[in-house]
Amino acid sequence: MDLKSRMELKEIKKALRANTLAKRETLYTQTPEVFSQYSKQIIESLKQTEEYQSARIIMCFVSFKDEVETHQFIKDALAEGKKVYVPYILRPEKLMAPAEVLDFDEDLAPGYYDILAPKENTLRLKDKSEIELVVTPGVLFDKEGYRVGYGAGFYDRFFSQINPLVPKIAIAFSLQQTDILPRDEFDRPVDKLITEKGVTIFNKME
Repeated sequence: MDLKSRMELKEIKKALRANTLAKRETLYTQTPEVFSQYSKQIIESLKQTEEYQSARIIMCFVSFKDEVETHQFIKDALAEGKKVYVPYILRPEKLMAPAEVLDFDEDLAPGYYDILAPKENTLRLKDKSEIELVVTPGVLFDKEGYRVGYGAGFYDRFFSQINPLVPKIAIAFSLQQTDILPRDEFDRPVDKLITEKGVTIFNKME
């Protein structure tokens, strides 16, 4: 893809991102009770998946503002005896690395973009090869599992660095679904998407 095409693609994604984020913010601010109900439904469906139940080590994003709420999910997973890794941004490389959380409230503080991340004195970086499930955020998802994220490319780069057999399950609201998204050679699809309306399987893991 040439530079002109890449710039055009970036602008299209930017517009799609802004439109979807506005819809999600409306759900969050104008109908908070519906937002909370949907979020709980999505998390409950995630917990029922075979991938979650069998995984001993999971990586999960720490929700921010109007994303599907994962704070309690992480606490519950820890209480169940699972190991939980969360994203930690390495600077200046702008790469995402997994960091283990032992105590949600004690280990995390606002970090990159004010998203909760491990404090420097509780940072426990881990090997990507240990991860058995990645719970993935995103802004918009299409019918083949491709996603538009927040524009930094952290997850696409991360997906290219881990074992392709590790399941990648995205959680989002149904308003974040569309038929088809523009993509380039660096984009990586997820294997499943869970919304309040159910589970969509894109890649049946063997």
